[in-house]
Formats: sequence, C-alpha cells, structure tokens
Amino acid sequence: MFISKTSTLVHSFAAKDEARPEITGVLLTPDGTMAATDYYSLAEIKMKSMPKDDDFPLAAGHKKPMPLSAPVILPAKFVASIGQSISPSPSLPILSFAALNGIDENFAHFVTTDLETVQDQKTRIIDGKFPDYEKIFPQGKPVVEVTLNPEYLFQAAKLLTQFNKGRGVKRVKLSIYQPNEPVIMTSETNEHTAKVVLMPLRV
Repeated sequence: MFISKTSTLVHSFAAKDEARPEITGVLLTPDGTMAATDYYSLAEIKMKSMPKDDDFPLAAGHKKPMPLSAPVILPAKFVASIGQSISPSPSLPILSFAALNGIDENFAHFVTTDLETVQDQKTRIIDGKFPDYEKIFPQGKPVVEVTLNPEYLFQAAKLLTQFNKGRGVKRVKLSIYQPNEPVIMTSETNEHTAKVVLMPLRV
C-alpha cells in the first residue's frame, strides 16, 4: 500500500498534548486514508485510487510494497517527515507516494525514491484506539453549500487570526446566507470590528 504526499498534509491537525497519545498521531487506514484530530478540529484526506504495486520502482534490498491489513496510528512528526521526503515528478506520478515496505505490531517501515536516491524511514506505531471520527460528520443533505477559493479563505483566516492575537478566547463568526451569495466572516474586540467578505465561486 501507499501514502501520498498530499495525504500527509493532515499531520498539522494532530494534537500536541501528550495526555492522549493516540491523537498526537495520524490515522492510516488500509485504503490510504489519513486523518488527524485534536478534538477541536479534524482533517481527513482520502485517495480516490491506490497505485499499482508493480508501478513503484524497486531498489536493491527492498521488497515489493505490502498491504496494510488494519488501521494504524503513525506519529505526526514521522508523517510530516515522509511528506517532505517525497519528490513528486509530473512525468512519473508514482514518485508522489511512499510505499509501505514492512510492518509488524510495533513498527512501520516506508520507502520513498526520486529514482536517484532511496530513503528508508521507520517509526514506532502509536498504541491506542483512534477516535471513531466518522460519527461526527453530519448526515443528510447540507442546508447550504458555498464553494470558495481556498487561497482567499486562507488569507481571511490569517487576517482574523492576527486580529485576535493576544485574546484569551479567539472568535470568528461565519455567516452564510444563500448558496451563491457572499460569505461574511466577522470578529470583534473591545476596540475594533473586522469583517471579511468572500465571494463564492461559480461552479
């Protein structure tokens, strides 16, 4: 099985508090899904399809990518390191993945390559049960859906984070009126009111 460079991005959502070790890591499932949470926010990235084992270039002394039989929890720092070691190639998409090269009840071993060098990375698996996070996803049809440009959303979040700097409790209100109307983000302090308007994308 493989994990993609894109999927490793969830590592930043893992908890930093060691009181709950199982959420300081990233959940990896047999289908390549990766998820991380700190109980206040959660990120999940699913792969739509798993690459073929035979497509991954084998280096001397390395085995063919092996399947993952059950979900495991990997340390967030290790997942970040795996992501950094992957060197994507537009002409060879398989290089955008790390291959599982060995696993037992205590350790997981992944391999990445850029065809010139091979990196082996091994980590201890975190013991514990990852939260059944899928239960928190709302069921049924959303009341309102708005499609936004993520770069503008990031810019707005960054501004409002700086606006709230130094406050004990940081608050941002998100107002959504209709599917194709602007989304309003507002925040207030004792001295100022900040408002950001994000225009929806037409899809």
